[in-house]
Amino acid sequence: MKVFQSVLLLFSCQFLPTLALNCGVTNGTLKQIDAGSGFVVGVNDQNEVFLLNHNVFTKVGSSLKHVSVGPAGLLGVNTADKVFKLQGGSFVQIPGLLKQVDAGGDQIISGVNVNDDIFCLNMDANNKWPSSNISWVTINGNLKYFSCGPYSCWGVNSADQIYILKDVSSNVCSGSGFVNIPGLLSMIEVATDGSVFGVNSQGNLYQRTGVTRSNPAGTDWISMVACPNNHKHVSFDLGFLWVVCVDGSIHKCGICLDGLAMVGLDGGAMVCLGRGAVAGLDCGVKDHTMEDQVVVVKSVEMGTTRVVLEKMPKSKEVLSSSSDSDSDSDVDTKPKRKKQAAPEKPSKKQKSGETSKVSSASKSSSGEKDNMFQIGKMRYVSVRDFKGKVLIDIREYWMDQEGEMKPGRKGISLNPEQWNQLKEQISEIDDAVKNI
Repeated sequence: MKVFQSVLLLFSCQFLPTLALNCGVTNGTLKQIDAGSGFVVGVNDQNEVFLLNHNVFTKVGSSLKHVSVGPAGLLGVNTADKVFKLQGGSFVQIPGLLKQVDAGGDQIISGVNVNDDIFCLNMDANNKWPSSNISWVTINGNLKYFSCGPYSCWGVNSADQIYILKDVSSNVCSGSGFVNIPGLLSMIEVATDGSVFGVNSQGNLYQRTGVTRSNPAGTDWISMVACPNNHKHVSFDLGFLWVVCVDGSIHKCGICLDGLAMVGLDGGAMVCLGRGAVAGLDCGVKDHTMEDQVVVVKSVEMGTTRVVLEKMPKSKEVLSSSSDSDSDSDVDTKPKRKKQAAPEKPSKKQKSGETSKVSSASKSSSGEKDNMFQIGKMRYVSVRDFKGKVLIDIREYWMDQEGEMKPGRKGISLNPEQWNQLKEQISEIDDAVKNI
């Protein structure tokens, strides 16, 4: 029976035009949800902000109508369109007026205002934002909803037409211009891995297939079903699709990506089967005991791709929320040049580049902040004193309920001698990387 179920699930993921997702219901009701960088947040009809903490959505205060979480941090907008960023456990206003904000890009911030003008903030190399001197970049066009990923941004206009902005980077958030994508959606979200999902005006849920860095526009739309009634809002992160249904109920779904399907458990590990490449693999599961687990590739067998994914403790789900907003405004049918009805000047990105210093918001003390350097999403190099000894720490961090960065257990500490030995071998390591 288990083999039959596995084969059935595999075929359903690979061949059916409409996928019935493997979902569980999470307690609570929301109008909008956002997931990114290991965190899940949401806003309800009363504009109360919630974060997912140990599988429970916990209210974190602050009245916001829309929030977003991702590499750029946790941001939100209130009913007056003022923009806020979570810093030091509280939401701090930054210059600008937006009706919807997005933090999912490669350490860039983006959003649209009440006139459907589109704005973005390039990564702040000095990681000094928010500040009073912020320079929002105006992107030509008009969209009512705008979301960015690692290499492209997607949006929809007042006629529900879909557009992609290619060649987006942390230093050039304005990209290379909009291209129309066939289809109609009322809201769209790009995940931090580049996956694209959306909901149309009839409440139908879709995923864009074939999206890669070399082909960011993808190939086609596939219909999915996560709600017994219609869908309202969607977001994706770490192999799970988070869907808000029209009745406000919250569904967490494991989905098939890259031609692979989750077929069950093997000795406490998740097993995926498929004929696609392993690179970029995401695998969802139904078993709720695994809801707070991140998965990593444990082994790969040749022939039919059989990937065993080891369960690893997640670095803690704590953050604030995002909210629903695509219904607020109408936009022109096509992106077109518009005068800069700038937000009051929203402030610069929270995140710094790959080797930039961490902002004070990310640090628990002012003494530490000058000695921490960001090398990736939630990963930092820090120099600290431990019992009179200098240590160089390379570690993954997580964010607590107050919005402060905390060191996780995944990492390594080097003494100065080991650090010097590592530096002496950098060129050899670079050569080895190039030869693989």
